[in-house]
Amino acid sequence: MDPQATRSVSKREFLNALSCATMAFLDRHTARPPVDPGLEWRFLEGNLIGQLARETLGPGRQLALLGETAITQSAEALASQEPLYEVTMEAGGLIARADALLPLRNEWELVEVKSSKLTEDGTVKAEHIDDAAFTLMVAQMAGVPVARVSLMLLSPLFRKAGDHSLFSRVDVTELVRARANEFGGIVTTVAESLRGVNQPTPSLQLACKACDHFSSRCIGTGIDDSILRLPRLNDKTLRQLQPHARISALPDAVTLTAAQQRVVQLVKSRGVERDRTALAKLDHVLWPVHYLDFEAVMPAVPWFDGDAPYTTIPFQFSVHSLERAGAEPRHAEYLASPDDDWRRDLTVRLIEALNGDGSILVYSPYERTQINGLAASFPDLAPSLVRILSRLFDLEPFFRTGLVHHRFAGYSSIKKVLPVLVPDLSYDQLSVGNGTAAAAVFSLMKVGAYPHEECASMRAALLEYCGLDTMAMVRLHRALLSELNELRA
Repeated sequence: MDPQATRSVSKREFLNALSCATMAFLDRHTARPPVDPGLEWRFLEGNLIGQLARETLGPGRQLALLGETAITQSAEALASQEPLYEVTMEAGGLIARADALLPLRNEWELVEVKSSKLTEDGTVKAEHIDDAAFTLMVAQMAGVPVARVSLMLLSPLFRKAGDHSLFSRVDVTELVRARANEFGGIVTTVAESLRGVNQPTPSLQLACKACDHFSSRCIGTGIDDSILRLPRLNDKTLRQLQPHARISALPDAVTLTAAQQRVVQLVKSRGVERDRTALAKLDHVLWPVHYLDFEAVMPAVPWFDGDAPYTTIPFQFSVHSLERAGAEPRHAEYLASPDDDWRRDLTVRLIEALNGDGSILVYSPYERTQINGLAASFPDLAPSLVRILSRLFDLEPFFRTGLVHHRFAGYSSIKKVLPVLVPDLSYDQLSVGNGTAAAAVFSLMKVGAYPHEECASMRAALLEYCGLDTMAMVRLHRALLSELNELRA
């Protein structure tokens, strides 16, 4: 017998099946990938938040997390009337773990702890209601009487070393009960589809865009022009286009936005669109030119006094500088030591690296946002930062209006544009290959998760990645200028 047919359905599998049963089935039957730095940091941060939540709720019994021991131990503990943490419940082919069960006379309060921040208006995300609803449904099936359901979310009022609690506790009993009742009407069908041996029949939907299986094991296999590439695609338009699947198969009569129609025309012609007027805005770039990129972290539990949860903290920058077109670039870089509060030092070094004249090229508004944040943190340095802001020049819009290639796949991000225009420059071989991984690696260094002897190689990987970001801008700027010169020839 297939072992997956007997294994209980987890919360993650059930909730994924609400979006796509095929995705959930394939996840269930696929070995989990190795833990990368991003996942390692999420686990570590989630465990920290769980620990802090337990300290806030008060003393209680911590139960086993894994295997039959967790199920047996939890069942025995539920006979008591003491606060319980990490309670594993199994019933009806489903398995769930409650972050906390707190005694309420002869019933329980179910508490789910989330690493998300409570919204300013106090509304709760639907995904958190679904998460708690699954746990409540399994608890009810297991005969555990739950009188109240609460969420513990990070408080937007919290500041490190301030007076407010890290957590906001929200009663969501009515919303969760209603959703659990809805789940009860479909749970048998969903569980049977996941525990069966036959893969559910897939259908094209927006969830496919983020699915790891779409282009390798599902209906996107071998398709390089899926209609999912169309920009700003919504459910209504997708339903209209669904019978065609491929952009190249779309009839001329379909109703699309101007931006979507533009992508269709480029894909069908396998062409490149150049707009001389848009590209001519490159004439406003003043030499010498500097190319700037930041990397930043957003720790859920603040690191520095006065910070709120998820405060953005730049920890690294790279600057390539060219005196004139065709010159060899000079490079300046900064990577913080995670042992101290580096923010002022980073800001001073940034001002030094960008001192003088000339445009500062960036890719997206992200760098402007970070500099504004530094100016707010260090008012005495704000005048110098404001001068830097006045020199910023964003390259990304040129790949939305000036130069658009069918192989950009309807996107303008540097990761989509670079392989097409500068194929000899690649992120593929880097050990740290994206901003999420960079933030995770630095965060793990900050909390001492890496052995001391590994930190030098980690720092080298971070410097290599951030440096490639600005070198990529150098090369993309050069490619745009080349296209403009050809149009003017």
